[in-house]
Amino acid sequence: MSGADFIRDPDIWHRRCADVIDSINNYSIGDSTGSANAYVLTLRTPHFINRYLDNQRFNFVPNFTSTSTTPTANVNSVGAKTIKRADGSTALTAGDLISGVAATIEYDSSADCFRLISSPGSPAFQDLAVVSGGSSNAYTITNSQLPAANVTGQIVHFFANHTNTATATLAVNGATAKTIKKASIPGGALVTLDPNDIISGAPFIAMYDGTDYLLLNPVLSDIQSWTPTLSQGGAMTWTSTSIDKARYFRQGRKVFFTVKVTGTTGGVASADLSFTLPVTAQDTHYGGGGLALNTGTRQSCHWTLFSTSAATVTLYDASNWALGANTGFTINGWYEGP
Repeated sequence: MSGADFIRDPDIWHRRCADVIDSINNYSIGDSTGSANAYVLTLRTPHFINRYLDNQRFNFVPNFTSTSTTPTANVNSVGAKTIKRADGSTALTAGDLISGVAATIEYDSSADCFRLISSPGSPAFQDLAVVSGGSSNAYTITNSQLPAANVTGQIVHFFANHTNTATATLAVNGATAKTIKKASIPGGALVTLDPNDIISGAPFIAMYDGTDYLLLNPVLSDIQSWTPTLSQGGAMTWTSTSIDKARYFRQGRKVFFTVKVTGTTGGVASADLSFTLPVTAQDTHYGGGGLALNTGTRQSCHWTLFSTSAATVTLYDASNWALGANTGFTINGWYEGP
């Protein structure tokens, strides 16, 4: 392109000037060096600077994750300057600069600092799931893709190495352990975990909200079987019993169950048939309806907890159970566990 071209078309001159200015103000460096929240950047040959210019940008890949609110960058030994948020005044949060994830900073002469132009901390949402460590409701995670800090908005994925039995905590890469909470209802207040909200071997997702880790996917436990112990009131007998179904699962402290039993009653008629629970109840303030077979005749029945370990089934009209074969009940219900 000749000088005549610039004369005929001034826009060419302006575009070329802009390209030159951009090349001066925008450098791609590669990996940084340094440690302890002091990033050292070295320009690639033949680039050279001996002072910082306003709006001068440097693209680099941090060689460690920041753990301070005031990390610094020093380019070509010109001088270390604090890295702040894009507004030039707000301090960073630990973990805003992630090891191995490209970042862009821009010099702000008025504040004499570098402004972080790239999205701070966003790669924390892209970690790979790891198996947790820890025990006794204190979960730990070691993951090189996450900072050694609790970063607001950070999401972690993990496979639980044990089932929680009470309130639980989570510590990521040696950072201070934080309580794991869940929503009491969708969109509701946050509460501490109930037993079995975290199940051994299952995958989980938790997000740090600045105070606690919010468990995004508390899961239902697997449906399990149990063998209830059967009994009857007074001098009545209940023999040749068949437990056709006895299943339960837990969601937090809630225990959902179904039980179907038939047998042959004899002796002296009584109003009560009973079965033991799969999991000890928190208290006895639970009950509900069911379907009875009273020597083959379908009737309504009612179950109540007479202790924290067993329930009694009675006919709705409070009459005695008839004596004979095909006597039993089908119950579906729930109660609160310990």
